[in-house]
Amino acid sequence: RVNNVNAKSGPFLLLLIPGDVIGDNVETWLSLRDGSYKLDVPTYILGATKQSHSPYFSHIVDGEVTENVTYLGRRGVYTTTNGLSIAYISGVFGDGMSNAPHCYAETDLSIL
Repeated sequence: RVNNVNAKSGPFLLLLIPGDVIGDNVETWLSLRDGSYKLDVPTYILGATKQSHSPYFSHIVDGEVTENVTYLGRRGVYTTTNGLSIAYISGVFGDGMSNAPHCYAETDLSIL
């Protein structure tokens, strides 16, 4: 669908996907990750929002998931080549006691 919208209404500079990028269809994520499905627009994603999805992000090195798909990381500020700065935090708010990869805590917010 992304490629269809980009072809019809684009081209877009980038696509930002906040929230659960994997959803209920792990097969789509795997086909994107292994390169058998490609996106035509530079796409930036956030991390896991469910414990069960955390392992799907563990292989990512330097943020590159595949061509045109970048995992921004747990938290930070990303500046595009056009100068747009994007502050982000991945996951869901945890209880502050958990260091689970799909959660963030109050301290993560303070760091930003």
